[in-house]
Amino acid sequence: MDIPEKYDNAYIQTGKPKGKIYMASVSPCFYTHFPYKNWVYPDLTLLVRRWQELVKLQPDLIEIISWNGSPFEGKADIDWGESHYIGAQHPEAGIPAGAEKWITGFDHTPWQDICKYFIQIYKYGKTPDIEVPPCLLP
Repeated sequence: MDIPEKYDNAYIQTGKPKGKIYMASVSPCFYTHFPYKNWVYPDLTLLVRRWQELVKLQPDLIEIISWNGSPFEGKADIDWGESHYIGAQHPEAGIPAGAEKWITGFDHTPWQDICKYFIQIYKYGKTPDIEVPPCLLP
């Protein structure tokens, strides 16, 4: 049992008797590179492994953790230098100086394909048909 799964089970076992629902989280690979913070979770299988855990666990809800804040609220410096986004980039929201080299040309939208696959398994209990596997790596 992985550590996150251990915590998931603890929350479920504590909350269920009290009528509480549990929302588990899943997140893709993550790193940040700014002068004031610079670290990495070096796990290229994190997203898939976590989805596999959650499909087995079947929590009440699953949240895909993506943005760490909101670039539309003038806080672009906490978003763009962190690479856990799975959606499209919005340069019009502002990119902090130095972050361009870490986000430009790095499309993270293929993570959506991985999530869609596991969402189907989570919701319907069966592996979806894949006609043409998407190319996820260059």
